[in-house]
Amino acid sequence: MNNLQIVQSDALSYLQNNQQNYDLIIVDIFQDVHMPDFIFSEKFIQNIKSTLNTNGYLLINTIVTTQEIAEKIDFLTKKLNIPGFDAKLLKQVLGEHNNLIIIKKTI
Repeated sequence: MNNLQIVQSDALSYLQNNQQNYDLIIVDIFQDVHMPDFIFSEKFIQNIKSTLNTNGYLLINTIVTTQEIAEKIDFLTKKLNIPGFDAKLLKQVLGEHNNLIIIKKTI
């Protein structure tokens, strides 16, 4: 693949200091079966949106183990489904707990 760059790093600090844009960003962050709270923060959402190229995709692998987490994932999907972004939530992608949020930046 031409122009393939894989960055494996602390997502929060990388996005805060990043100056590049990408066509594809995959977020797969777990601490055991828990997702860190910063994934749902406004700052993280803004950083991720500004890092995507136009027509780029963001994939967020999530794990739902409680109703509270399910509500946070629904909230995150709605926060990312704004003008210029098309967000979809695919439930139970792998087993009964993994959901995938797919976002395309259209502007």
